[in-house]
Amino acid sequence: MKERELQKQQAQENIKCLIAEVDANPYDEHAYYNLGAYLTKLKSYPQAEELFKRALNVFEKQPQRQDILHYGLGNVYYASELYAEAIQEFQVVKDDQLKGDAFLMMAQAYYAQSDYQKALAFAMTASDQLTDQTPAATLMGNIFVALGDFTHAQEYFLQVVNQHGDDLEALFGLGLVDLAQGKDDNQYFIKVKQLDPAFYQKKEAKLADIERFLQMQAQKDQIK
Repeated sequence: MKERELQKQQAQENIKCLIAEVDANPYDEHAYYNLGAYLTKLKSYPQAEELFKRALNVFEKQPQRQDILHYGLGNVYYASELYAEAIQEFQVVKDDQLKGDAFLMMAQAYYAQSDYQKALAFAMTASDQLTDQTPAATLMGNIFVALGDFTHAQEYFLQVVNQHGDDLEALFGLGLVDLAQGKDDNQYFIKVKQLDPAFYQKKEAKLADIERFLQMQAQKDQIK
């Protein structure tokens, strides 16, 4: 049996188990969340959305138990690139254990919409609330790159790399900073290529964006 067929079969078995968990615990919000999150991972977005909405109705009179479901539904919308809808769901989350993650997802949603100031504000708030600050720091680095502030971008990417030396996103970000600063020997890009060539290839479009940005800045400087 081919690997893809085996993976599909395993996914179907996992779904059956998660559905059985919901059936056995129809008033456990975490059972719904686990199933919905798995469907989201499989990119079965319509099914995941329907499940989370149904689960929200189950706990209609218990709003404190809806938080994890709003968070799950927000992730469905985010993965579907429905960023405004995702933000609406994340805004509803009040649970202290989920708030930091919800703020981070809101920051990512605003970043995806190129609303960098709001993205930065929510990323900073998330960083204050999350135990692991790596995702927020990486996002802030990317936001500062988008804003053309490479000094602050470097600061946040270095925070990540100092703790996680092989973090691909932060290493690539530092490569972008070196590119912006005109450094020829870009060791960060070399390291990313060595660690994960496929990741580097996916990110190459960002290189073109930075090069266009630098060309525009150079043209502005010439006009001055």
